[in-house]
Amino acid sequence: MKLAISDLRELALVFALANTPLSLLRGMRKTSAVEKLRQYSAAELAEYYDHITARPGRSEFVMALAYAVLCAILLRAQQGDAVAVDATRLLWGERMREHLEGALTTTTRTVLSGDVKPEVRQARSLSSPTRIASGLFGPDGQPVVSWRNS
Repeated sequence: MKLAISDLRELALVFALANTPLSLLRGMRKTSAVEKLRQYSAAELAEYYDHITARPGRSEFVMALAYAVLCAILLRAQQGDAVAVDATRLLWGERMREHLEGALTTTTRTVLSGDVKPEVRQARSLSSPTRIASGLFGPDGQPVVSWRNS
């Protein structure tokens, strides 16, 4: 797999500045290197991932490249071209996978029957008088859905 030195520098910078798995994933997705890597098949990417993650004593450049390849594999999987890879070989690999899979998961939604007329209201939180709790309440006064604003 061919990447320019500037691509490797960009990956290393993203790797060095990331402070969470999600920030690393977001940063990697924006790089030109990941876009170039996504042009390869998932099988080619998986083979290369296995090769670079099996090496002992990896430098920051190799680690950044490994995360970029994993990111490209995970993004290809979203398009239906999935292969099995061991994301746990990288410290944040599994968390990156979870973030991307979470992006595909539908959220739960509550459907109210036609005879229920909920109201939206705000009230002071009992635990903290400065916090306002908002929510969707049913006719019995019980919360159907609630959220908090700090």
